[in-house]
Amino acid sequence: MLAKCRFSYICGLPFDSCVIVSFAGVTIIQRNVRSWCTLRNWSWFKLYGRVKPLIQGSKKDEEFEALEQKCKELEEKFSREEKLRKDTETELAKLRAEKQEVFLQLEQERDNNAESEERAAKLLAQKSDFEKQLVGLAEQLNEQEDRYDTLLKAKRKAESDNDVLKKNIGELENMIRKQESEKQAKDHQIRSLQVGFV
Repeated sequence: MLAKCRFSYICGLPFDSCVIVSFAGVTIIQRNVRSWCTLRNWSWFKLYGRVKPLIQGSKKDEEFEALEQKCKELEEKFSREEKLRKDTETELAKLRAEKQEVFLQLEQERDNNAESEERAAKLLAQKSDFEKQLVGLAEQLNEQEDRYDTLLKAKRKAESDNDVLKKNIGELENMIRKQESEKQAKDHQIRSLQVGFV
């Protein structure tokens, strides 16, 4: 639509005006292309184009520090959960030993006389309580194991993310060193050319 309007406008002008308008347009286009070619081959513009993505490296450092902090927190939480799990296992082993002891006492009392029946009933009640506690502790142990697995997976994922970030940082540092060496070489070349001209 815009081209059609321009064409209609230009067709309505005298021939000399059309030539002047066309020449002015060609001049503007040539000037823009010449400016772009000069800018494209300018060393500082090339350097800017390469360094610009590296400016975001500080954000990567912040993310890396946050991941390290999260990893430390997960390790501390994992240590606490591991200690709690060991304590629970110790208590469970103790309760099992007590249960075994109650069973042995019960058998011994059964072999005794009839007067020990009342005590045997008490021991049975104690056994039932111990079994309830044992079931509760077994459930706690299962929960702790599930939590342990979850924390272990989270720790592995955090370590994997940490390795990826370290690799990215290494690549960025290598790129910066390479660009620094290229810049020094170009500076040396420029100085050599300046000395040659003098």
